[in-house]
Amino acid sequence: MLQGVRHGGVKSSGCSDTKIMILFTAEKTYLLGLTASNWIAITATCITAFIVIVGLFQWASSRKAHMQSHTPIIRTDYRMPNEETEGYVKITNCGLGPALLKEINIYINNKKVLGDLSNASSEAVKKIASSSKGRLEITELQNFQEGYPISRDESKIIIKFFLSGLNSHVNFQNELIKQSVQVEVKYKDIFERSYVSLDPQPGKAL
Repeated sequence: MLQGVRHGGVKSSGCSDTKIMILFTAEKTYLLGLTASNWIAITATCITAFIVIVGLFQWASSRKAHMQSHTPIIRTDYRMPNEETEGYVKITNCGLGPALLKEINIYINNKKVLGDLSNASSEAVKKIASSSKGRLEITELQNFQEGYPISRDESKIIIKFFLSGLNSHVNFQNELIKQSVQVEVKYKDIFERSYVSLDPQPGKAL
């Protein structure tokens, strides 16, 4: 019968050898003269930087989409008067967000009509009406302070008027086109981005 062999007083050095090997490997230099510890630190830094860049990109994309979803678009509409209905000039916000008015200007033959909005629009309509040989009655005028808000799908009258007289309505529209009357609206959005609309656009009819 075999007897077990007793090993007395001999301790294994396996763990110590493993520790020495790990330390040796960690201190060994590789590419560019960097140790494994250096490369691990560099890799961790690169991963962290990548995560931050991706996060910033997603934030920028989200902010851009949010800003686009609040972009205002101001359009100027003209209605010609006739024997039964008033003519008017109005502005409408056709965009997705509120518009904050900065200023509104009236141009005749590319020349700005001086005065505040109510005076300028009144003078412009009077000038066109005098050329059309009609009797003019202005029924509504508006002034808007800087920063005045116009909500989505909201409209505001600039001027409203009656015109009477034989062929005066046809003549009025012809003179309006002939003298190239335009309304310029300068405005901004809630993010302080500035815009300018000009209606009708050069070369386009009312």
